[in-house]
Amino acid sequence: MPIDIETFKQGEPVQGVGIRQKVSDEEILAKLSEAAYTKKELAEMFGVSPGTIYSHLRKLVKAGKVEARKVGNQVYYAAKVEG
Repeated sequence: MPIDIETFKQGEPVQGVGIRQKVSDEEILAKLSEAAYTKKELAEMFGVSPGTIYSHLRKLVKAGKVEARKVGNQVYYAAKVEG
């Protein structure tokens, strides 16, 4: 199915495809302040690849804004609570 080039350039989710080009650290951090999620769950929510989410998560963990916890064979990410 062809994708309109303007839609593709703007990074909008495309019906039937579900992939957008960009997501911001702020969007991810806002979602992680609500609950803990896996990178796969975040990728599905934002319509981006797990690799894209993972690159953002690495930055956020390194900056001390997000923490990662392994539960079974899954890694969950959540915003660090200040205080």
